[in-house]
Amino acid sequence: EAVFEAAREFQRLGHDVREIRYPVPEAFGDDFALYWAMMAFLVKQGGKVAFGGSFQAEQLDGLSQGLARFYAKRAIKTPLALLRLRKYGKEILNTFNKVDLILSPVLSQLPPALGHLSPTVEFEELFERLRNYVGFTPLANVSGAPAISLPAGLSRQGLPQSIQLMAALGNEALLLETALEWERARPWALLGQH
Repeated sequence: EAVFEAAREFQRLGHDVREIRYPVPEAFGDDFALYWAMMAFLVKQGGKVAFGGSFQAEQLDGLSQGLARFYAKRAIKTPLALLRLRKYGKEILNTFNKVDLILSPVLSQLPPALGHLSPTVEFEELFERLRNYVGFTPLANVSGAPAISLPAGLSRQGLPQSIQLMAALGNEALLLETALEWERARPWALLGQH
């Protein structure tokens, strides 16, 4: 709802808004999950080199530990997953040959109840919850495209909503100018105000 309302607002502000499809297949999620897990694995294995001798891998949080284990079981899939992620990233960037900005949600759902993403949740359940929650930010991560998250009011349930704008590489100025235009059109409430 927030994204469609934002699209209507951007149209009122004079932008040409049209719906597009993200050029990534469903397998993107699995490839990104492997990449995310690889980062945790590398931190766990190379932490002393990267952060100094005082680094203690056993003090990593449960999510990082679980990601490292997840990756260790699937490491053989890394070369193809990274090739596909690179391809997806290029396809996302090629989208900017047709549009100036991409408007999307930031997250796949409204903010969950406290504790839903707690580090005390068992890894498998927490990892699945996170994968279902962060749906749109990995697209910017993989492509390297600059992105910004902007407040988009409150849901019918009174929970904060947000939108994400992505721009082509090097087009941060357009991204920030459009974010300012959004803020002027939809002034952000201060904490405690509705």
